[in-house]
Amino acid sequence: MRKLNQNLETFWSNLAADASEDPKAVFTRSVEIARNHGLPYVEVPEVAQLPLGDIRHRLKVLKENPTESNVTALLGGAPAPQITLTDLLKVYESVNKTRLMQKSPAQLKRWRNERYKAIKIFRDAIGRDLPLNELTRDHARAYCAYWNDKATAENEKERVTVHTCNTNIGSISAMLKSVVDHHHLNIPNIFQNLRLAGDDTESRIPFDPEFIQKNCLPPVPLTASTTKAGGSSTSWWKPASASQRRATLTRQPSSLITKSRTSESGPTAAK
Repeated sequence: MRKLNQNLETFWSNLAADASEDPKAVFTRSVEIARNHGLPYVEVPEVAQLPLGDIRHRLKVLKENPTESNVTALLGGAPAPQITLTDLLKVYESVNKTRLMQKSPAQLKRWRNERYKAIKIFRDAIGRDLPLNELTRDHARAYCAYWNDKATAENEKERVTVHTCNTNIGSISAMLKSVVDHHHLNIPNIFQNLRLAGDDTESRIPFDPEFIQKNCLPPVPLTASTTKAGGSSTSWWKPASASQRRATLTRQPSSLITKSRTSESGPTAAK
């Protein structure tokens, strides 16, 4: 236990003397260490509220391996990063770098603008900027109330569809969930099951395959083939070769254009 006390004193001294390491990195590492020991990461105030058996278990692990990193992880020495609503888009974009690589500059600009607008409206709806860990269910309801007013506005120019409202609510919900999960933040899903009723937008019914074959795809030519075996021959139709299909595709547009021009000009008048 004396060794543990020495490590605790060393840890707090080093923490006060050297604040150069990224706090977010320290927090993420501490969460992983705690999980590797089969324990949830909790901060100092919450450690004091744990059951006595849980505290004893943490102290036992530290007695066996009293490293500075373990002390930080098991006794809650790394505060959760303070991410505010203003920071949300930047952090969310950082978390989703690989997915956003597939977007063109124009698509990325539109993606950012849509989410920036949603965050600004959320911030305005609750009246101020807040750290994510201070957001509550009431804040989520206030945001939904804003969109409910937009969906039921008497002025038709100000009114928006319920689908648009739910899209904006879903954008904030998705950003919060992604950032909270990535940074291992102990924050509940405040938007769970919060959507406006009446969103009857349906998915487009797909075209029938037969319709596509008849109206959208050029016919695939078939060629006759004969195989002889054991003195008898068998014939069947098989798809044309690649060169034959290319020839068909090349001829197809001109025939369609000719047909279209003929139908537009009508019969030639007799001279």
